[in-house]
This record gives sequence, structure tokens and C-alpha cells, in this order.
Amino acid sequence: MSDLKIQSPVPMTQFMQDQQFVAWGKCLPATADKGHIIGVGGYLLQGSSVVSAGKTVGYLQPSQQKSPENKNPKFDWLVLFNLKGLEPGNYTLQICAYRCDKVDPTMVPCVDSLTVPIIIDKTSGVEVHDTTSPPNDTNITPDKDYFVAYGDLSGLCDVVDAVMVADGPAIPADYIYSDGVFWCAQFPALAAGTYVLTSTDTAAGTSQISGLVVDPGSGC
Repeated sequence: MSDLKIQSPVPMTQFMQDQQFVAWGKCLPATADKGHIIGVGGYLLQGSSVVSAGKTVGYLQPSQQKSPENKNPKFDWLVLFNLKGLEPGNYTLQICAYRCDKVDPTMVPCVDSLTVPIIIDKTSGVEVHDTTSPPNDTNITPDKDYFVAYGDLSGLCDVVDAVMVADGPAIPADYIYSDGVFWCAQFPALAAGTYVLTSTDTAAGTSQISGLVVDPGSGC
């Protein structure tokens, strides 16, 4: 059994060449014969060669995963990948979990992989910040329990706020990462409805995505 669950991206997801994107998922808990996962890293491979290393921007330690305020965390790890400069073609996304073995306390790698085709397109031309994912009019029901939005920044600002609005009060992001060139926001579980996502940066710029649907009867 794999030590990891990759919740996004799904196999054969297409990305633009100039994009950055976030992979996220969960780690299995320790078992009687295995120690806790103590770190996660990510890589992009072409054939058997590593062409880019991801940057881990969010990771919940086992103690955080089990704390009262994180009874059901939506993700255990987030890894950021930068596709700028890569040639078009088929790549393999590799997420590595490093586990502390209870018998031999060394870092033992455990790997899960999926294939991600990369498509060249013109640069996004973002002036301040934009939202790469999700696009307008997307059904986000499969991701309602761990919904993550992300996009590009111009280097002149950082995203400081992101909210989802349907019929009720605005739902703020639980977690925001922003480093001047990329941002991502992870939200709590979303009830059924049609949402508008609005992100705001330090230069008072906004990016808005509408028509994000969570189907009725899907729970929360």
C-alpha cells in the first residue's frame, strides 16, 4: 500500500508551459512496523531524469494532524512546481514521503508518481496577479473538502486575502501561501452552492473567478 494519496493533480492533467501549480494530498498514518512520515518532497521527471524540484509550501506534522484544531485536515502536504523553461512533452510528477523507520531511525523514501502532460502556450502576461486554477464555470464538487485555488503574481505584490462567496457569508481561506511570483489558498469544506472566488493582493488588485459549483446532496 502506498504511503501517500495524491488528491491533485489527477493523472494526465494539462498545464501551460509558463504556469506554476500546486500538488497536494494526504499521508497515511504510522503503522506498527512503520514510523511517521517526517517530510514530503516533489520532483518533475522526464524519462528517468529529474528536470525540476518542487518546493514544499505546506506540510502538517503528525502532531498537527491529530491536534484538536485539525481533527480532519483537508491536506497533509502542498508542493509547488514551476514549469517555466520546460519543453513541451510528457512528464512524471513524483511525490516522495520520507519516513522515520522505528527499527532503523533513518529517512526511508516512499514514492508515488503520476504522469502530467505539459503544453506550451504564450505567457499569461499577468500584470499584478491572476488565478490559474480553477477557471470560470468549474464544477468543484470532487474537491469540496480540500479545495485549493492558485495563480501567478507579477513580483510586485503578494496575495493577502481570498474568499469564497455563495448565498451566505464570505468563507475565508484557511491557509494562504504567497511569495511574490505565486500564490495558493486552501479553503474549509464547502457546502452545496455556486461560488465566486475573489483574491486580493497588497497592491489592491483583485482576481475573481465565478461559477464554481458544488452539487446539492454532496454534503459538507
